[in-house]
Amino acid sequence: MSDPAGWLTGTEAALLRRHATGIAVEVGTWRGLSASVMAPHVDLLFCVDPHDCFDGLEESWPQFLGWLAEKDIRNVIPIRIPFEHATPFLPLTVDFVYVDGDHTYESVRANVLEALQMAP
Repeated sequence: MSDPAGWLTGTEAALLRRHATGIAVEVGTWRGLSASVMAPHVDLLFCVDPHDCFDGLEESWPQFLGWLAEKDIRNVIPIRIPFEHATPFLPLTVDFVYVDGDHTYESVRANVLEALQMAP
C-alpha cells in the first residue's frame, strides 16, 4: 500500500510538518494523507472522521486502518464519529488542531469553535 490518497498540496504539507506538535487532533481524515504528514511530528494524533461515503467516494475507513497497520503507526488514535460528538473521547487541551472535515461554512465554523475550546 502506498501513501494515502488525498488533496493535500506541498505547501499545506510543509505547514503541517512545521506546526503540528505535541498532542494533535485532525478533524476530517478520509484516507489519512494529512495524518501521514503529521504523525511523525506529534506525540499523539487523534484522527476524527465518521468515514462515511461522500460525493460519490467510497467509505474510507478500511483504507485508513490498512495504512495505519501497514506503516505500523502507533501514535494515531482513530475516532470514527463526527467531531461534534468526539469531545468526550479527546483530551481537554491539545497543542494543535487541523480542521479539514466537512467544508461547508456552517460545519467549518462549528468545528473551529469546538476546537478553540481545546486550546490552552
